[in-house]
Amino acid sequence: MFKYGVISLIVVLFITGCSQGSAESQRVDIAKQYLEEKGYTMIEHIMTVEPFILTESDLLETYHIQIWQLQMLDVEQYIGKMINGEVFLINNHPLDHYENGTIKGLGYTHVHLLIVDDVVIGGTASPVTEETIFGAPYSLEGKTFEDLYPNENWREWTDKWIEKYTK
Repeated sequence: MFKYGVISLIVVLFITGCSQGSAESQRVDIAKQYLEEKGYTMIEHIMTVEPFILTESDLLETYHIQIWQLQMLDVEQYIGKMINGEVFLINNHPLDHYENGTIKGLGYTHVHLLIVDDVVIGGTASPVTEETIFGAPYSLEGKTFEDLYPNENWREWTDKWIEKYTK
């Protein structure tokens, strides 16, 4: 009897593990297709980011503010949803030719895609350089906050954001 219980447990764990791997593989395929449709050339899938459920308190963290301010969507529709992420190394992207003073792009770009219910909803990008770049990421298309919101003051926008999500 014990032997059958152990065998059943192993079968259940195997099936669960395969289905999780299958879901991750499906997200990677969806993300690759999305990037290819954008005209980017896939070099490498770097990693799958630990999924999380987006909360209002997340939206008060600097990390999340910097990411969500670059998405041209209503973030509120994603509160309470599972956010998955896939990170890729690509080229044929505007940030491949990044240049800021002595810091120059190496012809590649890292992108971090945000995926909800197997749909890419946005993401961020950063140029690959030999030196470390500090500051906020770029939008998936390589734009800054100022590019996306030319008539907005970043400090005022951020203050409104924080006020909106502070309980």
